[in-house]
This record gives sequence, C-alpha cells and structure tokens, in this order.
Amino acid sequence: MSGRERSRPTIQEARRLAALIEPHLDALFRAAYRLCRSVPDAEDLVQDVCLRVYDRRGQLERADSPRAWLLRVQLNLHIDAAWRRRAVAEPLDDERHGARPLPGPDEQGPEEHAEAARLAEMLNRGWRLLTPDQQALLALYAEGYSLAEMIEITGVPLGALKARLHRARARLGSLLDADRQPPRIAAVSGESR
Repeated sequence: MSGRERSRPTIQEARRLAALIEPHLDALFRAAYRLCRSVPDAEDLVQDVCLRVYDRRGQLERADSPRAWLLRVQLNLHIDAAWRRRAVAEPLDDERHGARPLPGPDEQGPEEHAEAARLAEMLNRGWRLLTPDQQALLALYAEGYSLAEMIEITGVPLGALKARLHRARARLGSLLDADRQPPRIAAVSGESR
C-alpha cells in the first residue's frame, strides 16, 4: 500500500472522528459558504475537510480548539484550490456553477428585489477579484470571529492580521465603489454626420 492510500477506518475510529467533527459542521459549512458563495461548492469543501482530517485525526484529538483547527484546514484547502483554479483562469459563469448571493431578508416589492439582486451581483463580482487570502479573512470576519479567534485559525500574528484584514476590506470597498460608477461615455465632438 502506498503512502497516499488510506486504510479503511474501523467503526470505532469512524464514530470517534464523527464525534469530534460533528459539533463543528455548522460553523464549517457557514464559513465554507462565505468562501465559495455556492452551496454545492461549500458542501464539497466541508467534505474535503472531513476526508483530510481522517489522516490527521490524532492532531485533531490533541488540538486545544478543534473548531479553530478544522477551520484552518478548511481555509488552507480553499486557498490552495483557489490558487490552482487561478492558474488555469477560466471566467466564472455563476449560473453554471450554482453561485447565488447570500440569503438576506425578504424584500417588499419588485424594486427592492431588483436592487438587492443588483447589490448581490456587485458583491459577487468584487468577491471574485479578491485574492483567496483576502476572501478567507473577510469570510471569517463576516462570520463574526474575533481577532483572537482569527489568529488561532489562521496562525497570522495580530499586527499582520489587522493589516491584511484592513487591506481586504479596503480592496472590496474600492471594487464595489468602482462597480457603482456609471459607465463612461466617450466624448462626442461637435461635428455632426
């Protein structure tokens, strides 16, 4: 058996691993959804985390904060996959990939619904232009993790984390501002045809 092949877990091992992971599945899925912006992709990412953790179950059992450890594995998997996808950059077609905006409050009328859809599309476009590292930090921030928790999850020191988070927020803000600007119309000379 090669080093890359997994041995089949015993029923006891599988139950023990499930007991370690199960309390954190909701947090993993919410963070994955914020990262991927798609339910199927978020489900795939959480499944990849569970598969990856099997080989490292001893580390998970010894972790002081299992949730932070699992989220770190998930962020690393997401960032690695995102960089690989960017290497073969293909424009995303949200319809084809099942991406949808984050669920929000019910809108009252068609105007509000149209505005909410426009804002969600602007956010999706801006999100795709961020680096995977920026997406990861903003996803954790949006999920409400404290700076101390983010340090534990990412392993980034406080000063660097604050700077990176600030840059990520500023970049997303500037992308959204640029998206709000009306398109420029070329100046028309006074000549008529």
